Order: sequence, then C-alpha cells, then structure tokens
Amino acid sequence: MSWEDICLPKREGGLGIRCLKVFNIALMTTHIWNIVSNKESLWVQWIHMYKLKGRTLWDIRPKASMSWGWRKLLQLHDVVKPFLWKQVGNGLRTSLWYDTWCDQSPLANFLTPRDITRNRFHLRIAYVGVIGNDKRAVMGRCFSSKFWSLLRHLAGMERVAPVLEDIIAWLLPIGAKRSFNSVVGKLLFAATSYFI
Repeated sequence: MSWEDICLPKREGGLGIRCLKVFNIALMTTHIWNIVSNKESLWVQWIHMYKLKGRTLWDIRPKASMSWGWRKLLQLHDVVKPFLWKQVGNGLRTSLWYDTWCDQSPLANFLTPRDITRNRFHLRIAYVGVIGNDKRAVMGRCFSSKFWSLLRHLAGMERVAPVLEDIIAWLLPIGAKRSFNSVVGKLLFAATSYFI
C-alpha cells in the first residue's frame, strides 16, 4: 500500500495513521498565526524585533543564509497566506501590498517591488498611508471630484474623463497587462462598482 493510502481514515480504507508532513505543516501554521496575530509571547516579540524588523511576515522571502527553522517557516507563505485575511481596523498595521485585505489582495501578487517603487510608493506603506486616517469619511466622499481626482492620479488616468464609457475604453486595452496602472485601474474600477 502507498503511504497516502495508509494515512487515510479507517472508514476510507486506510489505517488512520496521521501523515507527519501534513501534521508538521499544521504545527508550523500555529507559529505563523502567533506571529501574524502578534500573540503576547517572548518568542513572538523576539521574531518581530530581530527577524521582521518592522516588516510583515509576507514580504520576507526565504534565503539559504537563514536558519533552517526560520527558512522552513517562510516557505509556508504560499500554503498559509490564502487563508489569512487582515482586518483593516485603523489601517496602521495593515500592509497595503502584502496583506490580504480584499478579494484582489495581496497586491504584491500583481505588482513587482520595482513597479511599486517606480510609481513613488514605499514597499512598507500601510493601508492608511494611501487611503487616509478616516476611511469612512473617504468612502463617504467616494464620488466627490476631489477624491475621484486622487484615484485617477494613482491609476494614471488623469486624461480619462469621469464617464463610464471612457473609463472602460481606457481599461480594455490594458486589462490583461500586469503593469502598475493596469492593476490599480482595475482595482479602482472594481471598488467603485462595488460601492455603487
């Protein structure tokens, strides 16, 4: 019998033996959860101070020079990340690029660090750094010309008239591209459509 069959529950024809690889991932995931949720423990404080140094867990990539345990923890990014969403709250502790705070995030999946910095944004910017401190007031002014001008500027749409047909005509040719303007433009269009 294959090891996968042996690890199946008895009711499915296996022996019910726990798969150590899956069990290890589950245990490592608890460490990731403790780090991300900033659990009050000496180990989590040490990780934030000496390993993360003000960055999020998601923007650090594993390197051969790292310790074995830390590297193995970082290698679980792609397994764990889709299941962890960040509650925006006041936006100060939510990474605009690396945290999952909406259906299209993390934005780092669509934009390279070079794209982000080329457009004069900082890689460590928090959600509040772009959206603003009082998010409810920002959303309340969503359709004001001032706010729309800011969004159009962020997406590189200054020359596009604030008319649905013109916005769609601008988005269609760049829709499949992964450029900064394309990603931000599509996100702005989706967010605006959602709030309408």
